[in-house]
Amino acid sequence: MRLRLAMTVLAGLVAACAPTTALISHHYVHPSYRPNDIALAGASGQLWTEVVGNPFPVPNPEFDRAVTRAMHAVHFGPATNFTTNPSPGLNSSFRVRLLFNADALSTRTWICAGPPPAVTSRPSGGAVSLSAAFCQGDRALTFLNARASGFSGPDDPRFARFMSNVTMQLFPPRNNPALRSNNCGFSGC
Repeated sequence: MRLRLAMTVLAGLVAACAPTTALISHHYVHPSYRPNDIALAGASGQLWTEVVGNPFPVPNPEFDRAVTRAMHAVHFGPATNFTTNPSPGLNSSFRVRLLFNADALSTRTWICAGPPPAVTSRPSGGAVSLSAAFCQGDRALTFLNARASGFSGPDDPRFARFMSNVTMQLFPPRNNPALRSNNCGFSGC
């Protein structure tokens, strides 16, 4: 019985630590992006985050909380709460827009413009695609596409690491030509 319990625990640990296949592509940093934009955007202590789509069979509010929780305190700049339900005082000219399991965008030109597109939420067997942008008005200051697979759900530690890496890429600590229009894997940026 103890051996069976030990094997079950070990299998869970191996699954939690198993790598996912992940890639960030079409990473773009607009020439006007400045690292202190996150300080301006989050001056109220929060940053409006639009989460569109849901690749897991959980209610949308639960998925939204898992996403914004994974984004917290992993970006360059001051502590900012990413929130889908901002309170008064928020600088609404800035926001993060995350489109899950929409067809990956090959361009950043429209992701921030207008209301977000409708995305059909459908469980994807642990595979996630994401188009993400840090927006100022209708312009993407930063943009990327990302995809990964092998997640058991939104509370999977690997999904949290995926979202943490996406967040770090959306808010780079500097802006130089080497960061613009770069395709890279998680460890290559």
